[in-house]
Amino acid sequence: MENEIISILSLKIKIYNLATILRYVFSLALSTNIGGRFVTWHPDESMVVLLNVNSNSLENHRISGFGGVIRRSDDSWLYGFVGNVGISTIIHIELLGLYHGLKLAWEIGYMEVICYSDLTLVV
Repeated sequence: MENEIISILSLKIKIYNLATILRYVFSLALSTNIGGRFVTWHPDESMVVLLNVNSNSLENHRISGFGGVIRRSDDSWLYGFVGNVGISTIIHIELLGLYHGLKLAWEIGYMEVICYSDLTLVV
């Protein structure tokens, strides 16, 4: 937290927010029903990596964050990431997650990335 001096309550809120993001990102559910459409993740047989992103905002809209995982097509985990945004819209948060995930994948040498998001507008 970059030597930031914060209250215990603020620290608890940040920890809760990050734990919530991680719980969503690492959930075992691989499919969901969104707006009447069934969305499913299917492992790819090629050498591309898969990027799954998710965003979260607490009800008071003061704490928002994103997270994601980069994995191989055989479903093995490569990297995970999270970020805290603060006040923002859910679309902005999801796009930031996608941006940071793509940036991380490209920095570690994976140029072919299949992206997955549960927000239809981002897709």
